[in-house]
Amino acid sequence: FFAAELAKSGNRTAGIDALPAPKVASALEQYVRADLESGIQGALERLEGGPFDFVLMLDVLEHLRRPERILSQAARALKDNGRIVVSVPNVANITVRLMLLFGRFNYKERGILDRTHLRFYTHKTASRLVEDSGYEIVEKKTTVMPIELVLGLAPENLVMRAFNATLAALTRIMPGLLGYQVILVARKLDTPNSRAIT
Repeated sequence: FFAAELAKSGNRTAGIDALPAPKVASALEQYVRADLESGIQGALERLEGGPFDFVLMLDVLEHLRRPERILSQAARALKDNGRIVVSVPNVANITVRLMLLFGRFNYKERGILDRTHLRFYTHKTASRLVEDSGYEIVEKKTTVMPIELVLGLAPENLVMRAFNATLAALTRIMPGLLGYQVILVARKLDTPNSRAIT
């Protein structure tokens, strides 16, 4: 889990989630359980030690009916120079496009078409969501498709390493087509966007 890795690096971490305290609760200094659909304002008020340097929303927004609500509320938890980091699956990935070409849109147990996803994003729609929620994007990244999971090969496998290196280079050239996840780093605006939801 990412929180455990952050703690190992000397970072202080706090978490908010709809699930009971996660297995990594020992890596978190604080954990607040909250209904994310209702917003996180109450949960933020219960956290001590804020405002924070970073707020991470990794694989969260696609599970919510109103993601703009918690994005807007999260700005209040950030220091003036703080950053929010958002990751969402890229629904414009070639695998989904090919499925649509053949008239299929089948949900899966995990991945871009995870059964629990309520929202789907492209690079542009994810960027617009973050900007409309009161942020300025300062960095955009794309992850490479985890082909080793599909092929069942270890990432250390020589063939897999060569394939991943090629795929990484192609993903840099065509992030909208080959990117697996969209990662956005943003800073809160001094004057919130008039379209932001609170």
